[in-house]
Amino acid sequence: MARAIPLLLALAWATLPIMPAHSADASSRPPGVSAPAWVPISDSLGFVIQQKRPARAGEQLPAALGYFVVKRDGHWLRLDSLPAASLWRGPLQSN
Repeated sequence: MARAIPLLLALAWATLPIMPAHSADASSRPPGVSAPAWVPISDSLGFVIQQKRPARAGEQLPAALGYFVVKRDGHWLRLDSLPAASLWRGPLQSN
């Protein structure tokens, strides 16, 4: 019995990442995003994989390119960052 408890805990821990993936049906994904491309983070935040890249020399993990989406007022919005060149770099103001 003492050996069964760590085994059961390890099994439960290993299945936790699988459970959110099964609960992310098509109605919880943004329109036009396929199931393999969808990485749900919460009910209102996720990541869309656009391109997978193999691991480069010296790296253990492959990479993925994509974008974040957030659900606001019942609609999915793509989160794009501003290019550095478009940021205003004026003087800092002190009060």
